[in-house]
Amino acid sequence: MIVIDQGFVIAPGEAIQPGDLVVIDQGTGKLRRFVMGVDANGFRVPRGSYTDLETGELCMPYRPAPLSPLRHENENEKVTPTVEMKPTKITQRRGPTVKFTGAVIAKGEFPTRQGFDMRMEVYQTEGGAYVAVTTTDVETRAVVIEPADPMDMQCAVMDAFDWHDRARTMLRDQLKWKFVREVS
Repeated sequence: MIVIDQGFVIAPGEAIQPGDLVVIDQGTGKLRRFVMGVDANGFRVPRGSYTDLETGELCMPYRPAPLSPLRHENENEKVTPTVEMKPTKITQRRGPTVKFTGAVIAKGEFPTRQGFDMRMEVYQTEGGAYVAVTTTDVETRAVVIEPADPMDMQCAVMDAFDWHDRARTMLRDQLKWKFVREVS
């Protein structure tokens, strides 16, 4: 029997392995287990979809705790915030509607010289693809980057953002991406 700090008792027989991420869905109050993996950049990320865990009786009233970052054994390694993959739909005026299950891994917003706000987001899907989304007051543009070589995927995300300085800063600061390509 395992007790989670919110007071849930997980039913005997539930398969939770060291390194799995167990979160409480704040909308439904259910416990969910994510098997964690490491992506090409060294970040811990959920792999695949979640599994709802069967719980025993509730030991104390449910109070959602603030989500905190996951840390590697070595505190100097990269930190990834606890995120939940969720179904997402992005509708474009000029292009197909993009539907996927994923999580935002980087985002930024800033005003432009033309007087409107621009928002840039990068999602990672369950399958490991990236979706780069640029949103303004007048238009939404989404580009899907299928899983491939990590450096090629990162450059494709930057291509989707037209190599904008703010995008480079956002991805460098939030994801620790380095846009240096060594060629032999």
